[in-house]
Amino acid sequence: MNRGNILSCFGIEEKYLSSYDFVEDHELRQITIFIEFLRHETHCPHCQSKNIKVKGYYTTTINGSIIKNYTTLLIPKIRRYKCSDCGKTFKENSKISTFKSQISNKAIESIKMDLCKKLSYAFIAKEYGVSRNTIINIFDTMKEFPRGKLPKVMCVDEFEFSNDVRGKKRYQFVISEP
Repeated sequence: MNRGNILSCFGIEEKYLSSYDFVEDHELRQITIFIEFLRHETHCPHCQSKNIKVKGYYTTTINGSIIKNYTTLLIPKIRRYKCSDCGKTFKENSKISTFKSQISNKAIESIKMDLCKKLSYAFIAKEYGVSRNTIINIFDTMKEFPRGKLPKVMCVDEFEFSNDVRGKKRYQFVISEP
């Protein structure tokens, strides 16, 4: 696969990068992409001042697995800025992922599409190399549907279900409309 095509899958154009490097490991079925963005004119989000300086850099690892059964790790080098007017620090915005997210925006979109196909959480988690709870959290952010109305009369019946090895009694119930 062309390297430019892989970058465009994540919504990254080469013209906005100062450097990038790919490391492929075919045995582990993993691609690691090291990215550094060009510096662009920005302002302080706290006081709107343009009098800012680069305080330093840090890297983060983002799971960008949009290629199923193939792990893709994005490691951007992100600038930290310090405002000379108000003294507050902030980081440059990344279009790869949202604030404090370890999964790329494109991977989240792909996961949401798979959730619409009514696949199991465990199956989707295995496909994208994330935990089942991460898939559940993404599902919880999806649009909620309006709740249906309850009927005027409803039947509830409970029954004992003893499939527990430890001998504990468990109860289940059935709800139905007569």
